[in-house]
Amino acid sequence: AGRDQSPSGEEIDRRIEAAIRYVDENVVRHVERHPETRFYLFFPPYFRATYAIWHQARPIHSAIHVAVIRHLAQQADRLPNLQVFGFEGEAFLDDIANYKDLGHYLDRIDSQILQSMKAGRNRLSGANVERYIEDSLQRARSFDLAALGERLRECGVTRQQGPTTIR
Repeated sequence: AGRDQSPSGEEIDRRIEAAIRYVDENVVRHVERHPETRFYLFFPPYFRATYAIWHQARPIHSAIHVAVIRHLAQQADRLPNLQVFGFEGEAFLDDIANYKDLGHYLDRIDSQILQSMKAGRNRLSGANVERYIEDSLQRARSFDLAALGERLRECGVTRQQGPTTIR
């Protein structure tokens, strides 16, 4: 974690390039090779605290996340068989009651996501991706991690207990 606190610009650029290369080799390549198939990608809507940690304290995670969102939105403009969706603007990300843990949401959220995708809501493109990123960053940067930590301590959740599933 210490290394991630103040990485050099070159390190961030190197990691972004590696992430984009990975996405191109493992996702975009298949979209390009199969124009007859429609691809629907979405960024999983983690509990807001996850994004807050990335954007408040982990500059490499933050930079990679933003770069991959931007890249896939641009690829969706270029590839007619690719649709990309993001949900970081949704209010349900702020309520831990919607999550089994920081990364896994309740089953009913799947239905919300599918309905949204079917209706074309939350679709990312070159035209709206910068607005989406700015909103996502604002929400993550304003999330009060200290208050969450205090609430977890009040519930008896401590760091020494290790991973905890919150219900």
